[in-house]
Amino acid sequence: MKIDASRLGRLALAGAAAGLLVFLIFNPWLVREEMKYAITLDVGPGSNIDVFAFMAKINEMIKHLTESDPLGAFLFTGTFAALLGGLLTWADQMGLSWRRIVNKAFRAVLCGVLVGGVSGIVADFIFTRIARLGPAFLLFLIPGQLACWVLMGMGAGMGIGLTLGSKKRAIACIWGGAIGGFLGSAVFGGASTMTLSQNGTIGRLLGFPLMGAVIGAAVSLAEDIGKKFWVTVLSGPKEGRDYILGKPVTTVGRDELADIPFFGDSSVARLHATLHTHGYYVEIKSAGGSQVFVNGVQAPSARLNADDIIQIGRFRLKFHDKGLRRTAAVSQPQYGYPSYPQPSGARNPNPTMVLTPAAQSVQAGTLTLTITAGPHANHTVSFPPGAVLIGRQTDCTLCLYADPAISRHHAEIALTGSGWAIRDLGSTNGVSVNGAGCQSRMLNVGDQISVGQSVIRVDGT
Repeated sequence: MKIDASRLGRLALAGAAAGLLVFLIFNPWLVREEMKYAITLDVGPGSNIDVFAFMAKINEMIKHLTESDPLGAFLFTGTFAALLGGLLTWADQMGLSWRRIVNKAFRAVLCGVLVGGVSGIVADFIFTRIARLGPAFLLFLIPGQLACWVLMGMGAGMGIGLTLGSKKRAIACIWGGAIGGFLGSAVFGGASTMTLSQNGTIGRLLGFPLMGAVIGAAVSLAEDIGKKFWVTVLSGPKEGRDYILGKPVTTVGRDELADIPFFGDSSVARLHATLHTHGYYVEIKSAGGSQVFVNGVQAPSARLNADDIIQIGRFRLKFHDKGLRRTAAVSQPQYGYPSYPQPSGARNPNPTMVLTPAAQSVQAGTLTLTITAGPHANHTVSFPPGAVLIGRQTDCTLCLYADPAISRHHAEIALTGSGWAIRDLGSTNGVSVNGAGCQSRMLNVGDQISVGQSVIRVDGT
């Protein structure tokens, strides 16, 4: 399991900052409210404690606590959740476009105000009902306080979770809020007791930032632990950054609102590709005819294997699947679909994609090639009737970019009136079929084509 320590730190600091801001905004008002029923005792030498005055003060405090203040609770918890959601979103989306950050943060603030505010009203209702138990209220003070902090934390976490756009993230945020609220309440009560303070200033100064930090850290940890699919950027300004594929559809492109944005390359379209999560596999699809390469093979759409390399313009991504590792077995996908192991008993959602040449015929006019040797070995791809350009350049239909012995435009396989034929395009190291060098020749099933360090078998014509 890989933990993104950088993201974990960013979200924890953002959560702590939100808690500190809430403390600075609300603590003066909370102190004034506390002082209305503060109990002071003269316990010096020779002093006498007025038991009747003490009990009268207790009753006055309880009466005050039984007075519900839903508006105050809504404003307090709603503001906490709004600040937490906005700052966590900013930290989570850091490095992306400002337009996307502002858009997401604004939604997080609105969601936080509504969800967090409602949780504050519920917490206020619970606390005032406990206070109405009379003097027995003191027995339930700490559990009631703990329940209210947990509820407020869950509300704040739910607000950010709903904004980030997936059920898994929402659940992680709710659990993070509950844990943060529990720890915040413990720190609040402990600090107030240890300092013998008449108000909870020190407890809130420690408790609010701690609750925010725990919620932020819990969101990051829960996603890292629970993530199944993600991609890592291998080249470009965002090299090394991970993007979790937690949404049903993840967009890739030059648009500022893309989930995985790539700027500075004119060959990348505004919406260049989409990654579709289908439960136990991920499929990549090019958008609007844009060029997408998977392991050097141009693929209008492809099901992804663990460790597959995706190339979009000059940017390269590595796909990760926590549940599966790359298998050396070669299957025959159609039209650029790499192979993907099927779980036991699972139904193949694309039954025409996986082909076995010895047992299944190929579509008339379709060219099926398997790379049996070289840097791109153990990959199979099929092409519809037309021309297949082989080389290292990214505009090639079959792009073998990792083979240093292949020319930029090395060879072309095209469908003629007599069948598929290969032609050398003036490459440096030439083309050979079944060990014999050639400038051009017709191809048959089983032929072995050698280009650079790669050997390609013809499995269907």
